Amino acid sequence: MKRFKFGRKVAVMGVVTGLALAAGGVAFAYILATGSGPGNGTVGQSTSSHAKLTVSVTPCSGTATMLPGGSQTCHFVVHNPTTAVVHIGTATVTLTSTGGNIVQTVSGTKTAVSGCLASWFTASVTTQPSSTHIAANGGTDSGGVVTLSLATKGTAVAQTSCLGTKPLFIVHVAS
Repeated sequence: MKRFKFGRKVAVMGVVTGLALAAGGVAFAYILATGSGPGNGTVGQSTSSHAKLTVSVTPCSGTATMLPGGSQTCHFVVHNPTTAVVHIGTATVTLTSTGGNIVQTVSGTKTAVSGCLASWFTASVTTQPSSTHIAANGGTDSGGVVTLSLATKGTAVAQTSCLGTKPLFIVHVAS
């Protein structure tokens, strides 16, 4: 009979140990369980994604005729004709030239100014537009400034061919 009591104790201990291990095993398996599955998202596209920003430049201020060593500032406005808010990047400016001579627009016609070298001029965006995003449907940013300068080449170089000209430059704004 003693043996039965000892066997009963061993059996009870075995059941308790088995239940504890089983419970621990379930918790252990649950904690380490992982899974994965595919998913897809869709990125929208503006209906007018091919529309471009437009830039308009106000008349430059400064002296009426820019002289060697002088400069003028020109403000520009960026317009967003698209149906979506547009992020704008850094604005840059390029001076237009042909054959090394500056180009100006007279009565809507672009013409090179013979003897007025583009290398005598610098054009730079001195103030970037104030926004990084422009509202949809005609939103604007008017914070940009371009400075146009005519270098002094000294008394050995006559720059009179540039007097009265209006050098053409183009402001580029990346979106």
